[in-house]
Amino acid sequence: MSTEVKRHITLTQEGDVWVAKDEDVNVASHGETREEALENLDEAVALHGGTVAVEIGGWHGTVPI
Repeated sequence: MSTEVKRHITLTQEGDVWVAKDEDVNVASHGETREEALENLDEAVALHGGTVAVEIGGWHGTVPI
């Protein structure tokens, strides 16, 4: 069984820096490229250690990240 977690991510360019923000857990990071910003965001979200709201099938709840 495959479960898919959807995250609402914004990606913006501010000068020479890309900023990625996970809107669901309110965590952001940056990088010199879009890819680097997204990789850094993944690490920042993992270190944040909070929870995120998810919907799996008809189930709604929170899970640790």
